[in-house]
Parts: sequence; C-alpha cells; structure tokens
Amino acid sequence: MRRIREAPACMESMEDTQDLRPYNPIWTAGIWGIFLLVWTVILLNAASHKTVVIAEGTQAESSGTESMIAMPIPLKLLASDDAGMLYVPLPEGSKADQIYVENRYLSRSLDIHIRGVDREYYGVHPLYGDLSDVKDSGGTEMGGDLTLTLTFGAVREYRTVMNGNTLEISMLDPKEAYDTLVVLDPGTDPEGICYAVASQVALFLENDTRVYLNETGEARIGDEAMREFVRDAKADLYIALDLSSFDDVSSYGISARINETWFTPGFGNPQLADALVRHTALRTVNRGRGIEKETEGGLLSSLELPAARLYLGAVTNEKEHELLLMEEYQKRLAQGIAEAIREAKEE
Repeated sequence: MRRIREAPACMESMEDTQDLRPYNPIWTAGIWGIFLLVWTVILLNAASHKTVVIAEGTQAESSGTESMIAMPIPLKLLASDDAGMLYVPLPEGSKADQIYVENRYLSRSLDIHIRGVDREYYGVHPLYGDLSDVKDSGGTEMGGDLTLTLTFGAVREYRTVMNGNTLEISMLDPKEAYDTLVVLDPGTDPEGICYAVASQVALFLENDTRVYLNETGEARIGDEAMREFVRDAKADLYIALDLSSFDDVSSYGISARINETWFTPGFGNPQLADALVRHTALRTVNRGRGIEKETEGGLLSSLELPAARLYLGAVTNEKEHELLLMEEYQKRLAQGIAEAIREAKEE
C-alpha cells in the first residue's frame, strides 16, 4: 500500500487521492491471518521450552488410596557428573500439573508422583544425574499413577523445575536451603491436640525457617531415630510438645522441661524453654507454670542443641481441656511457639 503524505490544507480535493490502491478487505484479512499464525507458532514453541516450577510437598497426608495395591514397576538409573542434580525424563507432552514431588524427610527419601505415564516407560528411559548418595530406588504403580522413590543417605532439600520434557531436581544440604532448622516433635495424645498445634507453627514463620515435623504421612519415628535425624539434619532447635496431667484437677497452665546438664553460651536450653512458656502464655492469656528438669535417660538428655519439652496445658483440668480442643486456642499456641522460635533466631 502506497504511503500517503499529508496534503496542504488548500489541496484537500478528492482528485489528489484518486491514484491510491482501493481498500481490499479480503487481502487485509489474509495478511492478518498469516501474522497471527506465525505469532501463535512462536508462542507455542516458547511455551514448550519454558522452565516451570513443580508443586512440592513434605510428607503429604494419605490420598485415600490405601485400599489399592501398589504394583512394582521397572526403574533404571544412570550416573553422570552433574553434582547435586537429578534428572527425570518425561514422555512427550507431559504437563506440570501431572507431577508432584514429595520430600519424605523422616525416611530420607524423595517421592516423584507422575500421572498418565506408561508403567514400562522408566524401564527404558533411565533417571540420571548425581547418584553418589542414593542408597535405594524403586517404582510403584497404583490406580494408574506412578511413584518413583529414591532413598538417600542423608536429609536433603529439593528444588524442582520442569524444563521441556525433563524434570530437573537440585539436591541441597538443608543448611544451604534455609537459615534456621527446627524439629517439632508432637506427643501422641488420643485427640491429636499436640499434632494439631505443631502442624500450624510453620504458618507463622518466615520462609527462611524450615520446620521438620515428626509423624506427618509417615510412621512416627522413635527417640533413637529422632536423635539421629536431629544430628543428620543439623537442626538448630528441637521442641517436643506434650500435655500435662495432675492429681489435683484444679491445676492448670503451661510449663516446660529441659536437660540441665547440657550448656552453651548465649541461647541454650533455659532460654528456649523460657521463651516458649512466656510467648505461649501471653498468646493464650494463660498461666505460665515455669521450667523443670527433664527426667534422666530421655531424648532431651542426649541432645546437644537448644532443646525443650513444652507442656501445652493440663488435660486433667476440665476447663483447660476444653480450651485445648478449640481450633482458635490451638492457633494461638502455635503463634506463641513461632514467636519463641523467632526470638531464638535473633539470639
């Protein structure tokens, strides 16, 4: 189409524009159609190579498929020189919403859940990368979904992205990924009060703090296994949660116990216990009963890091028991614990 120059005001006659090519709607529509087609191809090509962050979780709750039978599937591994990286090939056309990665830190394993993949695929296409710390591997099929499981020799954190048809997994030491590592160990009570409180603490902490929680989708680990986990994870704090019971049913309040034989300058067991009792009592407007010595031979007596057992309240006191069962009260307890952890970080 010929470019039109602006005519002087005195030459606005139609005669000056009679040599212009007449407007052709079919020709114009065709040009726009070609342009849109080319642009669509460019966008689709870019999308196919886009790096997408994959949904991750930690020890997710059961999906309700316990009644199904998990069938083993073939799984091949291939070692390469990519230090700290693991690569999982994916079938052509795989989507990010078909994949879920689960860090099962208590068992030091990584579960990669994939939907819509043929069970024979990983018998032909190997997982590859840094396998130096992989102690075991296997795959299962259940309900048409595949789960690839890798077990490591140490506690690991993972950062996962989908790059084209490859799942790229960075394997990190926990201290590389987070500033502060906290182990929460809720006691087992019939009504699940301790676990309900512990599971909310991370919601009130910053992203640079990692909370490892005993018993969440996996079998609860005992004292010896917990002692090893605390050491392997290089945890900064250990906090056990429990409930009190008294012969005097009128007794109530929040208290803590510590190992008095282990000492570190600055922020140690007494300071952690004090912060826990103080902040939870303030948040719940409850009574702080103080700090006592933990009995010998327990888990606390063998831990060499700031550690305390926090008693959230007395189940033998009817009114306090009713409070402990309330969601809002449990939330306030969790907020108090989070505030104590933040105080420990500042120290």
